[in-house]
Amino acid sequence: SFVSRLENVGVAHTATFDVGADVTLGQYVGILAGYVLLWSRAEDTGKALINRPAHQVKAEVRFRHARWGLSATVAFTWQSEVYVNAANTRISPGYPVLSAWVEQRLYRGLHAYLRGLNLTNSHRSGADPLDLRPQPGWLLLGGLRYRLAER
Repeated sequence: SFVSRLENVGVAHTATFDVGADVTLGQYVGILAGYVLLWSRAEDTGKALINRPAHQVKAEVRFRHARWGLSATVAFTWQSEVYVNAANTRISPGYPVLSAWVEQRLYRGLHAYLRGLNLTNSHRSGADPLDLRPQPGWLLLGGLRYRLAER
């Protein structure tokens, strides 16, 4: 969900734990929630790898109406702080991101969509000009999509 700079290291060790649930409430509404724990270390230094958040939480609420050909989603993601240098002395703070999108089927396979990403324009503190998380800031996308599988 974000673009960041990663560095090569000699040998690294990582371990993850994730848990999630995807529940449908009635005919039209679904809720997704998840959590990811990431542990990462460079073997030569024992320090955490850069730009890898230890914690990430995600939640989505989805609305789908097949007969109308309409779908809408509101998504929230929170990502914890990360180290931005190999010595683990500079920290980029965690941040939340709120996004939403809607899609309408116009004809067999043809859909119109509108997406708003990072609607709250979340950014880290401006103290470090090299810390660019998250990228980009808020972004609005719209267009037409054709899905061959629906023909």
